[in-house]
Amino acid sequence: KGVAYINTHYFYTNKPIHEGNEVMDVDWFRKRTVSPYYKVCPEEYLEKLELKRYANNTVKTYVALFEAFINYYKDNEVKDLDENDVRNYLKYLIQQKKSDSYLNQAINSIKFYYEMVLEMPNRFYSVERPQKKFTLPTVLSVEEITSMLKSVENLKHKCILQLLYSAGLRRNELINLTIKDIESSRMLIKIVDGKGGKDRYSLLSSSLLKLLREYYKKYRPHNYL
Repeated sequence: KGVAYINTHYFYTNKPIHEGNEVMDVDWFRKRTVSPYYKVCPEEYLEKLELKRYANNTVKTYVALFEAFINYYKDNEVKDLDENDVRNYLKYLIQQKKSDSYLNQAINSIKFYYEMVLEMPNRFYSVERPQKKFTLPTVLSVEEITSMLKSVENLKHKCILQLLYSAGLRRNELINLTIKDIESSRMLIKIVDGKGGKDRYSLLSSSLLKLLREYYKKYRPHNYL
């Protein structure tokens, strides 16, 4: 009666979960020069990150935060640490006035070891996460946006600003735009490998298309816009 939703995530522990990401070269972490008193990330942790093909920035963040955790407990074996140790460490981070984002990433890096590497699901699900703060963004008025765009004389800079504003692109998505991503026949902009490794489309306005055509005639880009 009714509908049951089943989380099948743990049925596929050996499947790469980020197939679109480039392979991370974790050898850099293995070849680092560190203090003999510094506990480095376990080899199996690096191997699992490599297998799951997490994004480079995520790998660096996870390794740094997990190493901070295990070095907080220098005299303990990693596998002997329990949920209370995690809680005490989080309390320490709170006392250090770390941001909510930092705390959440620290929890994720620790959960990754116990749940993905050691395959112990649900062990740390009861650890309280800081509630995400919802703040209203500072929104510019139409007049302010218009004034800003009119004040820019450089054609390339004007295209950059209008792409970010009109198409709602992130900085990295803008940098990776190619000429073929501007689909003028359908008045769409294709964003490849955006946030979360996903592709999507954004609308292409007629005024932006006109500006991009001016830009193309002047700069003649070959591949990347």
